[in-house]
Amino acid sequence: GSGPKRAFCINVYNMMVIRAYGAWGVPSTMLQRLQFFGTVAYDLGGLVYSLNDLENGLLRGNRRPPASLSKPFSADDPRMPFVLQERDARIHFALNCGANSSPPVKYFTG
Repeated sequence: GSGPKRAFCINVYNMMVIRAYGAWGVPSTMLQRLQFFGTVAYDLGGLVYSLNDLENGLLRGNRRPPASLSKPFSADDPRMPFVLQERDARIHFALNCGANSSPPVKYFTG
């Protein structure tokens, strides 16, 4: 099933946020925040994923983020095969974007 993939994406996302905040600091304006989630990225298996790519591309079934006019991945994007088709609203209780209202960081398994 998609459980292990979902857990992996959540764990990587949370780790990336913590690592980036430690390395570059916490964005202080809305523009910095939008840029942060679009530019902080890691190479996973030869494909590069930003925080937005992980959240909206993989975990939310390649859905358009609120502040965007387009989906994260185009139809011919090599990351498309990794998009989770089953959406799970519980990711809101798992992803920690560093806000005071974010859930505590936990380690997820499939």
